[in-house]
Amino acid sequence: MSVGNRTAQFADIPGFRGEILAHGGRGYPEARQIFNMRSDTVNPSLILKPKDEADVAHVMKLAASLKQPVGLRSGGHNVDGTAMIAPVVLDLRNLRDTHVDTERRRIKVGAGIMLCDLDALCQEHRLIVPTGTVGATGVVGLTLGGGIGFKMRQHGATVDNLVRCRVVTAQGEIVTASAEENPDLFWALRGAGANFGVVTELEFQAHPFNPMANVGRLIFPGNEYADVMLKLGAFMEDAPREIGLVAALTRPPQFMGLPSRDPVLMFVVVTTGDPTDFESYMSTLASFGTAVVQEIEQMPWSQANTMLEAGAPTGLRAFTRGGYFGKPDRSTFEALHRRGLESPDPTGVHAFALALTYFGGAITEDFDEDAMAFSRENGTALLEIISIWESRDLDQQALNWVDKTIEAVRSDILPNGYINLTCDNSPEWVRQIYGKTSKYERLVAAKAKWDPDNLLRFNRNILPALT
Repeated sequence: MSVGNRTAQFADIPGFRGEILAHGGRGYPEARQIFNMRSDTVNPSLILKPKDEADVAHVMKLAASLKQPVGLRSGGHNVDGTAMIAPVVLDLRNLRDTHVDTERRRIKVGAGIMLCDLDALCQEHRLIVPTGTVGATGVVGLTLGGGIGFKMRQHGATVDNLVRCRVVTAQGEIVTASAEENPDLFWALRGAGANFGVVTELEFQAHPFNPMANVGRLIFPGNEYADVMLKLGAFMEDAPREIGLVAALTRPPQFMGLPSRDPVLMFVVVTTGDPTDFESYMSTLASFGTAVVQEIEQMPWSQANTMLEAGAPTGLRAFTRGGYFGKPDRSTFEALHRRGLESPDPTGVHAFALALTYFGGAITEDFDEDAMAFSRENGTALLEIISIWESRDLDQQALNWVDKTIEAVRSDILPNGYINLTCDNSPEWVRQIYGKTSKYERLVAAKAKWDPDNLLRFNRNILPALT
């Protein structure tokens, strides 16, 4: 049976009660849009929007019987654009049930929940689950890839706080994955994403917190980049765990009114602790160089944790690469500064940034590297090389800048890393990204058990046999 004939059978699935959107039909363009529209020439034949978990099971049972690969979409924020490169896509955004157990501090969310939804839910109950920093990101995709953000130094990565999943397997069975039930599946899901099943519900262990956040911004001249970053690295080695910090070499936002859009170094600092302590932290950070902008304000956590998303709007064209730094030195920062100066013309690029998010604290000290697939071993900071632009005409210029930048610091990047970040996706990269060889072999064994036909392949794909 041809791919087209197999795909056509998903237009009438026995028992399916959700929406079925065909290419060119009503509702399709809105359902097709994802964060990175650089893949806009590839379009699924059908986008299926299940109403509930049972609908997901109906789809996967048909997929298994036909051996038809299926793509998955929740937030659609993966920079690879993998949510929309399959002939048949399961769009999980209608699975939006939530439940909060305030006594046990447990939060359950459906696969359609976005980070902004989870942040608002947490804020309402004075609880927190550490997440990423773009509200339009799907909780499922972020979590299963790791989940890095402002609160990871205090409470670990998002995935470190995951205690249970509901999963529809590649064969259409509904199972639970936790430390007690199907622990091999739970281990693999926590870091290797949607390779093993369709996660329909997540349960997190939440933490009590103050829903008001302290937010600070510091801007230093770009020519001080290396000096300031060396001081920052030394500070973050022993910094209080409550400090979440991103340091980005970027062009200053126009609203700041700086006389030039030449690259500057910007710190964004977030805590949810004592404002007096925060002022002390900011004073110390400002002393690392000539701070030309110093701002401190308080805002609700749900607002603070999404303020970076203005620089990454949905629907433009994007490319990112990067990885974990171990011990970057002066030559590393000087190379990054040179690449920042050679970034594309700001009149044609929506945004570029060389962003470092600092580890330490809980994410690197409190969790066993072998406890799950997600790797963080030896990482001190996550480098993200980001380019976002609007016109297809600028594709090659933007891609080349990102590629040349990663090559400029390649020797400083660790082999293990963060699968949610980068457009790298070669088999060798996938083998190394989880760290130890034994971890990759364990993932292959889980794939062979839970998805032997590799129906869930539109991701950082683990093959069901060693290659």
